[in-house]
Amino acid sequence: MKKITTSILALSFALAPAFVFAEDTTANTSATATTTARPMLLKERQEAFEQKRAALEEERAQRALDIEAKKNMRASTTAERQAKIAEMRTEKESDLAARAKERAGQEIERRVKNIEQAVERIEKMSRLSDAEKESLKATLTAQIESLGTLKESIANTTATSTLKESISSITKSYRTYALVIPKSTITAAADRVLSVAAQLEQFSAKLALRITAASSTTADLSAASVSLTDMNSSIADAKTAVSSALALVKDLTSDEGDKAKMQANTQALKDAHAKIVAAQKSLADARKDAGQIIAALKGSNSKRSADDTATTSSSTN
Repeated sequence: MKKITTSILALSFALAPAFVFAEDTTANTSATATTTARPMLLKERQEAFEQKRAALEEERAQRALDIEAKKNMRASTTAERQAKIAEMRTEKESDLAARAKERAGQEIERRVKNIEQAVERIEKMSRLSDAEKESLKATLTAQIESLGTLKESIANTTATSTLKESISSITKSYRTYALVIPKSTITAAADRVLSVAAQLEQFSAKLALRITAASSTTADLSAASVSLTDMNSSIADAKTAVSSALALVKDLTSDEGDKAKMQANTQALKDAHAKIVAAQKSLADARKDAGQIIAALKGSNSKRSADDTATTSSSTN
């Protein structure tokens, strides 16, 4: 038994180095495998990283392309929009210019028509001298020609700035119109007042003869005589007022943009108009006096007829 135990121990000691060697061999093999696997893992990681980075780069490049495409699209859209806006602006400006030309043409035609009517009134005037009438007509005719030239210029103008200047010149530069029309209106009104005054003077002379004739038959026409005096006075007042009105406007000239002169012309025209109104009122008063005289003469005639009838009846009886 002792011998068997000893053999087993000997065998154990004999096999111990082999087990140790096997363990060392296994450890070395494991270490070698680990050492060999680590570079491979690093390589795989590196390759994965490179692939991911390449994917990111590709994604970044694609994103840049998309952004650039959007920029180009936006730029194209903006350019198209700007072109459309420019086109619409051009159309609008063209439409506004056409309307402005039309309005300017209408305004010029209105002025020309008014001037032509003024010329017609001047030609019909009977109390102004031929020289005065020709002077007024020459001024008006020149204004018509100037307005015609301006109208043609506006119709052919394409530049917006030039068109604005031409249109504004209708009122700013052509100031003669602003003076000549009211001046001719006042002159025409004065001529009518003088014509009516002349007619009333002739009628007054006839009424004076009738008053004298009726007074010779012992009719009391003192009130009619007073009315005749008032009538003649009103006619004289009308003629005086008209003469003053004509004197106020006779030497007026266009202000040509001079504000002080424009104010002076405006005041002179207002004063002349007021005198025309006063003259027309005086003529109305003269007509009223004439009506009173006629009524008195009719009353005198009726009374005389009644007296004659009574005298005839007395003689017959």
